Amino acid sequence: PPPPPSPPKRPPPHAASTSSLPCTITVAATALTLLLAAGLILARAGGGARRPPPGDDAFPVLPARFLEEMVGSAPGEMREVVERLAGDAMEGRFPGTAGEALSAGFVAARLGEFGVLPAGVEEGAEAAVAGEGFVQEVPMQAVNVSLGGAGVPARIAGVGFGIGEDAAFGSEDPRVGEVRLDGEALWFGGFCISAPESPWRWDDFRGEEASVRGKVVVCLGNQPEEFDEKVRDAMERKPEPGKRVLTYFGRWMYKLENLRRLRAKGILLVHTEASYSYPWSVVKNYAAVETLMLRDDPDARGEGTADPPPPLLLRGTLRGSARLAQALGFPAVAAVGGTPAGIDALFAEAAAPGFKVRPLVLPNGRDPVTMTVALKFERRELRGKNIVARVPRLAEAHKEKAARQAWEAVTAEGISIAERLRSIPAPDILLAAMAAPLERAEAVIVSAHHDHLGMKVGARGEDVIFNGALDNAAGVAKLLVLAKLFARLAKAGLCCKRDVIFLVPTAEEAGLLGSFHYAANPVAAPLASTVAIVNFDGMNIWGETDDVVGLGDDLSEMGALLRAVAAAEGQTVSPDPDPDQGNLYRSDQFPLLRRGVPALKLTHGAAFRGRDAGYHERVVGDYNRRVYHSTGDDVAYINGFEAPYEAGALQEGRVAARTV
Repeated sequence: PPPPPSPPKRPPPHAASTSSLPCTITVAATALTLLLAAGLILARAGGGARRPPPGDDAFPVLPARFLEEMVGSAPGEMREVVERLAGDAMEGRFPGTAGEALSAGFVAARLGEFGVLPAGVEEGAEAAVAGEGFVQEVPMQAVNVSLGGAGVPARIAGVGFGIGEDAAFGSEDPRVGEVRLDGEALWFGGFCISAPESPWRWDDFRGEEASVRGKVVVCLGNQPEEFDEKVRDAMERKPEPGKRVLTYFGRWMYKLENLRRLRAKGILLVHTEASYSYPWSVVKNYAAVETLMLRDDPDARGEGTADPPPPLLLRGTLRGSARLAQALGFPAVAAVGGTPAGIDALFAEAAAPGFKVRPLVLPNGRDPVTMTVALKFERRELRGKNIVARVPRLAEAHKEKAARQAWEAVTAEGISIAERLRSIPAPDILLAAMAAPLERAEAVIVSAHHDHLGMKVGARGEDVIFNGALDNAAGVAKLLVLAKLFARLAKAGLCCKRDVIFLVPTAEEAGLLGSFHYAANPVAAPLASTVAIVNFDGMNIWGETDDVVGLGDDLSEMGALLRAVAAAEGQTVSPDPDPDQGNLYRSDQFPLLRRGVPALKLTHGAAFRGRDAGYHERVVGDYNRRVYHSTGDDVAYINGFEAPYEAGALQEGRVAARTV
């Protein structure tokens, strides 16, 4: 993609600087360079001149009494929320279903009970009193894929590929009822990366962009290892030795965007567990339910371009199995790690310097590898439900009073971040920080998605409900704990200088669709005045840790804030323990981050207290391999661990409360 514009300037995630003037996010130069090179931040300019970051005494105070009350009630509240949202009655909370409506209704009712307002509704308004107006509808289309004729839905070089076991298929074109291809010649695009002006100087289509126009292109997951090495060299906090570092170029979402931009007819992504960081069973489970797409996706339709590209007619994922190796003319022999040698050969070819897109040919070197497809698509319109609420900022007239109340609370109960770091700030500094007017109304978002995968067709007695307990009933439970806390602080006149928005998106599991829709239609506050988003996806049910992780913390001043918060909790900030998974790009902070909003995805580290060094891999690794996006992610799984809501979960809640 063309080089993006200069990084947007943003107000800080702090309450205010000690000079009472708002400052803008100071971005870590190296990290932002790498991010911009990946085409990640796509631009929304904010106002304001760049100023020095605030000192420690600019951090606001969270009165100890409120924090202690939150800690006392949170475990029971989180358990109740998880049991409700992950119960069988919710039927997996798939967007557009009765289960999703129940989930959205439950979350909205809880927010209303706390006194949190619906987005865009003023305090005391009739809708606020009635607890209405929390839902932002997300127009989507659901697609069921079925066989379009006799036999199997697809053949490559005569080898059949069935839906679920061998492949997953779809189409991005909302008008298409069927896709039929007969003898379609396939092209091999390597990793399908176009980044000639990035630090990697990598371009799989060098001079051959036109050759893939109107073609179906095979793309490998992930990225060349050369990318990992350069990112690792640029990182201040090095990840664990041997861990790969996934950039946005390695994500399947980028490859779709790039092939769309190149006006290809279709894309076939090759999945291996090593390149995707999750097993084929995850893809298979997706293939067992409807595929979702936004009805009005500004990114997919090429918003802002003079000649937007058409949607991809065919979008597929192929299992990197012996069957695929056989179809491409390789021996179906397993290599180290279980990946067939032929598939490994494709990865080796694509990673070699100088690789360029080419037609796929059979071993004789002459005949093209062709594909025959016969697929039918049944489409239905639906409206998913984002929940959007806010704790409004204090009116200017009340800020000085609130600042004095806050100071009294500090001196009476006084445990603050600033105290832990140095000393309690003087009253005049606190007054300046809280009472100083902002140049514009600003907001901070707290988010956690409430949807999951719904239900699948199964045999009698088989568990067919994807309950999504850890992913992400648990994340919503943490969000509701914070919503209650901040509503109480606001009622006491102790919060806040900015609006605190609680965003509970839908369709995260379908590709962050709810948060992409919110980013394009920010009903609670313009993105230009949204200074930060803090996102939850999951919960630490495995025990307390000595460290905390904030994905995105190296891209803004929020990293400094998180380090101060962690110190107040007796923790340190660690880099992502799983950098090979690309988690920064896989949850609801990403659609706002790519539009320039500073973001943190808050999660736990890998240094579990009282546990050996391999504990993280045993419990978290087991979840990722065996439980993630399976019917096993249920309440019983969470309850199988000791004190799942009382230890690590509470730690995360305290860190999140202080950070927000």
